[in-house]
Amino acid sequence: MTTWPILSLVTFLPVFGALIVYISRGDDEAARRNSRWIALWTTLITFAVSLILVWRFDPAQPDFQFVEKAPWLANTITYHMGVDGISLPFVILTTALMPICILASWKSVTVRVREYMMAFLLLETLMVGTFCALDLVLFYLFFEGGLIPMFLIIGVWGGPRRVYASFKFFLYTLLGSVLMLLECRHHRHSDPDAHRGAAQLADLGLVGIFRFLRGQVADVAGAYLAAGRPCRGPNRRFGGPGRDPPEDGRLRVPALLAADVSGSLA
Repeated sequence: MTTWPILSLVTFLPVFGALIVYISRGDDEAARRNSRWIALWTTLITFAVSLILVWRFDPAQPDFQFVEKAPWLANTITYHMGVDGISLPFVILTTALMPICILASWKSVTVRVREYMMAFLLLETLMVGTFCALDLVLFYLFFEGGLIPMFLIIGVWGGPRRVYASFKFFLYTLLGSVLMLLECRHHRHSDPDAHRGAAQLADLGLVGIFRFLRGQVADVAGAYLAAGRPCRGPNRRFGGPGRDPPEDGRLRVPALLAADVSGSLA
């Protein structure tokens, strides 16, 4: 077990790389090449440091490990970080995929390369923080903060309908989690017997949100299709193998699955 804040280092090391990319101003070919190499080396170093977690992790311990806890924002939010056997593989997966993402966009991204690399490095910090956060509000800040670089990545460097896709992604993802935060904070800091009516009202609102999102799943799928390449497959509704989906990007199968899920929740 390490005594130094390794989780904070793994989480915020990409932010340090993003600051270096920001300092290296310029839009010529040399500046773009430097931005790519800084982002690549930052993600590789972050991945190497995250492997220490695997080396030091004790699978025989059922508690959270590498725990870091400190009061934050006038004791209203606790900076509480830690990993267990479930969250650790996701942290390693995130740090391992980021260098691959940088390499995959090495030649394809030619416009605003510096901003693109900064957005991906910030996204890595927010994703790792999401898997390490043990405080509910801290988790919510990491999770919702990850929508901002994703919104920019889709909206600036996406496909032909990138603006449509970015707004769909941002609004529906944000809408589906706001009421969850209110519900969880209520059960965390309130007496369930004293506020049973409010809790039931929040539950009812949560189910209402799921029912609303059920009808929008097809549009969300269309947003993801608009952000990149259209999916191809042997679905007869799309007209046979190799055919593109309809222009509105609606997928009926996810909508049917969402109907079953929302019915079970109700």
